[in-house]
Amino acid sequence: MEDDQISKSPEGLGSNGASYPEGIVDDGDSFRVFVYHILTTYDPKPSEELINAAEHYLKIYLETFVQKAIKVGRPGKLTLEEIYYLVRRDAVRFERIKELLENQQQIKDSKKMLKPPENPEDQ
Repeated sequence: MEDDQISKSPEGLGSNGASYPEGIVDDGDSFRVFVYHILTTYDPKPSEELINAAEHYLKIYLETFVQKAIKVGRPGKLTLEEIYYLVRRDAVRFERIKELLENQQQIKDSKKMLKPPENPEDQ
């Protein structure tokens, strides 16, 4: 992708001021932006075709994975136990998921500690 194809318009700017190629809009919750960031780890300027293909295959993989996880456990409900069950033989994935969940819990705990008390009289 050439530099002149990079969008400099406000909708092409990410929340951190980064510019994205046309078609990549950082709305704060975009799967496409997530895929773009993964791809830029390997290629600073991934092509639109590569972004589309990666997004397509990741969606298929995630849909299939979630459908399998839902079939393993209670119908209509997805819990961590089902995810752990599906990745139990893949030590790398299992440890990565465990690490991410531990980090998420640490972030939640830290936010609770930083949050001021709701009622100042409770101190």
